[in-house]
Amino acid sequence: MHHQHITRRTAVQSLSTVAISFILGCNHQVANAPTSQDEISVKPDSKDLPIPLLRRLHEIGDLIHSRFPAKFDRGMGQLGLLLSRELMNGGYWCTPINTLEFGSTGGDGVHFSLVETDGKVSENSPVVMTVPANIGEPQVANVIVGRSLLDFVRFGLIRGYFAMEQFVYQRDLTLQAYSSADWQPKEKSHFSVGFAVDEAQQKTMHLVASELNITPLTYTPTEFELLQKQFMPMLQFKPS
Repeated sequence: MHHQHITRRTAVQSLSTVAISFILGCNHQVANAPTSQDEISVKPDSKDLPIPLLRRLHEIGDLIHSRFPAKFDRGMGQLGLLLSRELMNGGYWCTPINTLEFGSTGGDGVHFSLVETDGKVSENSPVVMTVPANIGEPQVANVIVGRSLLDFVRFGLIRGYFAMEQFVYQRDLTLQAYSSADWQPKEKSHFSVGFAVDEAQQKTMHLVASELNITPLTYTPTEFELLQKQFMPMLQFKPS
């Protein structure tokens, strides 16, 4: 049976799921939010993104688009990472207040942010993923997905960034999926959450790795939990 890999387009079209997230109170401050994929993909000025690696990722996104053009999921979006034009707080009820968002998956408000250290963010800042649809205490809607921006990028070169959302829902399975590029989805649900990697995505990941001269990064369950133990206490939230 052929299974289609889930993309930002199919996720955004799941209007019922998005509607549920708003019903659950995941209200987002959207005053300055981009209104289209084209707008999101505009290469930012250096003053908007003072972090060199982020600017480089935008450049690589343009390179991806030129080599592997796609109508939807432009550039790094083909791997489930829609890069933001500027750094700002994600603004959801569960977004840590001491973070600045640099990208999102495009589905259900899932976004990636740099955690402030000593009052500022840098390439060495830990990366937190926020999943607003996972209700409860703000902490359960967040998970650390890299001890630095570069480590986060490397982590995504195993299976992309869209499926990382599953770390808040089914952590053990997701760690298995991200443990090796050789891991293969076996059930329909594995495909529906984005664990499958097609040939086009493999080429895109190889291009990113080549341009940054990096290799994919994996975590053992013990290493991943140590990552949470080390950096989750840094997160600050609005008073309940």
